[in-house]
Amino acid sequence: AYVGASWYKVGEAQAQMAVRACGKGSGKSGKIAIIQGTPTNPNNSIALTAMENVFATDSTIQVVANQSADWDATKANAIATTVLKQNPDLCAFIGMWEVPDAGAAAAVKEAGLTGKVQVITNGGGRGPACDAIKSGDFNGYVSYDVPGQARDLVNAIKVILQTKPEPGSKPFALYTPNKIISPENMTPKSCWTMEEIEASPF
Repeated sequence: AYVGASWYKVGEAQAQMAVRACGKGSGKSGKIAIIQGTPTNPNNSIALTAMENVFATDSTIQVVANQSADWDATKANAIATTVLKQNPDLCAFIGMWEVPDAGAAAAVKEAGLTGKVQVITNGGGRGPACDAIKSGDFNGYVSYDVPGQARDLVNAIKVILQTKPEPGSKPFALYTPNKIISPENMTPKSCWTMEEIEASPF
């Protein structure tokens, strides 16, 4: 059983946000920089494929940088700082996870470009992510519901233990629905905290 996010859908949603913000008719440069985690990581490579497919639908989008930060906020900050110097008219950064992307957001803030350069990321919807959205550090966020994943994982285990299929004979997947969080739709319940997870029955 697979329990988790559909990484293609995550990357697709992020790229669609970037196209709306930077693409045809936006009046922006169309320049986008991608900050990967590690290229060999499955969720990274699957999401990247989705992004490339979406960008191919808008001829005004130009990917000016596509680099790996190894899931490290310090490396992401260094990459973003360099990219901004090379492309002062950059429209957006797209990252693969909120933790390193906080480094990219910090580079945008240090350059005095918060609100002018978008930072679009994804993650499990932890409290710090909503803090970054509220402050304007993150402009678009694709959340995959981690508490829901815990519930689905427990249910998947129950199904397997009760049905006892031959290994590999009945594979199935429980994909976590994505939730788009933005400054416009964020609520106090948009992101969970560790205290809430600890109190969960799952």
